[in-house]
Amino acid sequence: MWLARAQYGVLLNETGVALTAEGRSADLLRLDDDPASNAVLWSAFAPLANVVPVAASGDDQVYATDATGRLPVVFERRVGRGRALFVNGGGVYRWGFSGTDLDAPRRFERLWGNVLRAMGEPAQTEPLRLVPERPLVARGEPVRLEAALQDAAFRPLDGARIETKITGPVSRTLPLPASGQGGYGASLEGLPPGRYEASAQATLKGRVVGSARATFWVDPQSAEWQDTAPDPGLLAAVARASGGVTVERGKEGAIAPALAAARPRTGRERALRLWESPFVFALATALLTTEWWMRRRRGLA
Repeated sequence: MWLARAQYGVLLNETGVALTAEGRSADLLRLDDDPASNAVLWSAFAPLANVVPVAASGDDQVYATDATGRLPVVFERRVGRGRALFVNGGGVYRWGFSGTDLDAPRRFERLWGNVLRAMGEPAQTEPLRLVPERPLVARGEPVRLEAALQDAAFRPLDGARIETKITGPVSRTLPLPASGQGGYGASLEGLPPGRYEASAQATLKGRVVGSARATFWVDPQSAEWQDTAPDPGLLAAVARASGGVTVERGKEGAIAPALAAARPRTGRERALRLWESPFVFALATALLTTEWWMRRRRGLA
């Protein structure tokens, strides 16, 4: 009787899933790198069952709602120093099955991989955290600094003023504008190579609410030296020096005749069969004997 009521309830309370504006840009729910394709994938998911009427608080991040847009079905809430993800409804396992989409299992695994990475990130224990987007950047590239501010209850804190002092080969002062959800960030350009120290201080309503420090480096080697594209001239010179040939694009048919052509040998060649060497035989015997002795001593033989 209980099973029949559960099945009946599933049929009555099923609802589709729709991403919110925040969910479309959240890495947590990213199943496809294209935002439009990602939204289509979520709208095609099997409906959730037994969605209950819950309300999200003002600090919650709502990533998906039901088909009507009124009930949150996937949202994140900060609990203490950590984060909790709430999935409102059952039947989530059906998102990993599809009769027309062969990539559905892979996307389902990617979804829970995103969840595990996000929920497993180290909690921010200090009020202000300052991190460079990349600790090492090439000369001429911008340096992006990101900050996260939270209050004593570990909730994101907006509306603060964050000033960052950069010291190194040159010194600068950089304000970090707010980007929402307790996040702040700005970019620096034109820094000469060297090691830099960044110290940030956050003030809210005239009082200091947090401070943090970070370190980053600007590499003296510019990005132009990091080009990994093939150099046809260099490759042709290597081929000539080693007795090989080069073939232009569209003339690949000349490769086989070039490899089959007879070429005069230069220098002297000498073949040595290692297994006929007494030294190699003695070395192999010693290694095998030592390995057998060590296994006997440890009781593995």
